[in-house]
Amino acid sequence: MTGWLNEKHGNRMIITSVSNPKIKELLSLKDKKARKAQGVFLAEGINLVKDIPCDAVIRTYIIGEHVNPNFSLREGAEILRVSDTVLKKLSDVEAPQGIFAVVEIKAGRIDPNFDAIVLDRVRDPGNVGTILRSAAAFGFFNAVLIDCADVYSPKVVRSSMGGGFRLNLIEAEEKQVRELLPVNNYEIFSLDMRGTDILKADFSKTKRHALIVGNEADGVSPSLSSIGKTLSIKMENGVESLNAAAAAAIAMFVAHGNVTLHPLLSI
Repeated sequence: MTGWLNEKHGNRMIITSVSNPKIKELLSLKDKKARKAQGVFLAEGINLVKDIPCDAVIRTYIIGEHVNPNFSLREGAEILRVSDTVLKKLSDVEAPQGIFAVVEIKAGRIDPNFDAIVLDRVRDPGNVGTILRSAAAFGFFNAVLIDCADVYSPKVVRSSMGGGFRLNLIEAEEKQVRELLPVNNYEIFSLDMRGTDILKADFSKTKRHALIVGNEADGVSPSLSSIGKTLSIKMENGVESLNAAAAAAIAMFVAHGNVTLHPLLSI
């Protein structure tokens, strides 16, 4: 049978062609401009899709013809069944798990009740995703991104393991960040190998913390590091620096243990 749809599995219609208009639209979401224009992004993988929080809006599920999800799908969401060929074309990995969700992009806004992680020109998608996952784990629920790898790209979404769903994601310019953090009364720290040993740092017990992590090659920009204190992670055996994601995770973990939690986080 030719055409875009083949009838299989009873009354279910299986999309078998990448020329199908719906598939073309989904494929366009691999491009940042299309994601921004449509206000949605793709989340791929069983665990990632299953763990999407209730406050995130899922427009569509895309499910392989041989896949039977072991969790309830969101009421009101469109469900598309697709062939293995279409799955592979949509997927960003070598071995697709057979399920995607089209999720609406939320407008992010900083919440001064929570700590903030600021990513200054972090360009590696794996680093960005891993930092977002650590931020969710350690209560840094504001994630501010300055000229970083696109936070809604497939690799960032996958690397965050759903962490990005649980954060206020705010894309901003450097000038905005320099104004935003002081106005919201954050205690500001930048990671720099020449800074004070983070284990000896005097963290405020009353203010929220804002931690700035810099570009993999150049670090935090001078204009950003000038608005707060600088911290370093002391190392041994001749190691001079850590991967940006590893350094961010350590710093957030240390800062997380040095503040009185907001009541919402203590429940």
